[in-house]
Amino acid sequence: MRVLVFPFWESGHYLNHAQLMARAFAADGHAVSIALADSWLSKSEYIEQVKPIEHLFTRERLNLDVQANGRGSSASIMAEIARLTSPRAMGSGKFDYVYFPTADPIAQFMGARRLTLRRVINPATPTEALIIGATRGYRAPSALRRWRNLFAARMLDFCGIDGLSTLDPVLLPWINKRAARAARWQLIPDPCERPPISDKLEARRRLGLPEDGRMIIALGVIDRRKGADLLLRGFLRAKLPPTDRLVLIGQHREGVAEMVRTEGASLLRDGRLISIDRFVSTDDMLAGFSAADVVGATYAWHPASASIVIRAAAAERPSLGNNNAWIGRTIPQFDLGWTAHAQDPDAMARGVEESLDGSATWTPSARCRAFVSYHTIENFNAHVLRRIRRLEVRDDVAGLISWDQVCQVGRG
Repeated sequence: MRVLVFPFWESGHYLNHAQLMARAFAADGHAVSIALADSWLSKSEYIEQVKPIEHLFTRERLNLDVQANGRGSSASIMAEIARLTSPRAMGSGKFDYVYFPTADPIAQFMGARRLTLRRVINPATPTEALIIGATRGYRAPSALRRWRNLFAARMLDFCGIDGLSTLDPVLLPWINKRAARAARWQLIPDPCERPPISDKLEARRRLGLPEDGRMIIALGVIDRRKGADLLLRGFLRAKLPPTDRLVLIGQHREGVAEMVRTEGASLLRDGRLISIDRFVSTDDMLAGFSAADVVGATYAWHPASASIVIRAAAAERPSLGNNNAWIGRTIPQFDLGWTAHAQDPDAMARGVEESLDGSATWTPSARCRAFVSYHTIENFNAHVLRRIRRLEVRDDVAGLISWDQVCQVGRG
């Protein structure tokens, strides 16, 4: 088939999921196109993630009205969806199948448009989308949030996309409440590669980090959403040897850089806080996991799969996470490390101490290894290809590991 992979934005998971899906479809024998705006081609995310596979796809040019935040407007995105899935585009033999990686919140806008009888997608076009957010599966902290979750869920019901995927098993009970909904949804892995460097000292040398002492390392975008402020305050209060360090690797946002300079001044001076404030390549990111004794995942609230925790497990490193949402449920379920109430600085300090002390003897359990096996790129590819293969009356990819299989490991 001729497959169009249609990411809506260039940041975050959008282009990474797009290139992974393009690889999967191309390896399965499909002709692949990726919809890309001109402005994305100079972005570090494109150069790092997509440019190396340009030989696998053709480019479909996106015409977007770029807003002040650098993203295309919702109206222009939906106009491009309508154009590229129109009867003319499909009838011309240009595309047989369209996949939207990381489709929220645009899928919700599409549902709202459809309620006003303005359909965005040509109903004859086979379409599929990945929905990252899974707030509908979690207890809402307020009446307003409950209403917003309900509205978002209803908009997904009406969005007009044939198949929807989620990375978060917490959403499964909500999905299974209605047979019609369950037929459209599937649970798929959150794809994570294994680090090419497994040796801790080698990884630290690559990143220019000290070779001695224990380290908690936070990776990726370093901001308050990911709880960098909570981790720093916990580390400040923890009773630790002078060679223990907190390392922040990735672009610092939302005032974290200022917090490092002020609240973290004494740690910086003593060399116990290391701040690497820049875009981090995939290779350096993976080395960061191997360099750690503990990986910091203290998100304030993260009702969705957290690839940081999965990548830490793939690197055979434990995580320290907040005790709520996906992280608070998944870390203890699969023996992935420790959790603490990150919003309480004293509890976070105890979590820092416990995790660093426990890291010396932590080893991946059978449940941890099953969890990692589920989240491999190979298993992600097998799940992504399920629907298109069924349209072609082909079997699933051999060796597909289901979530149910993972959950059975370790049960007596």
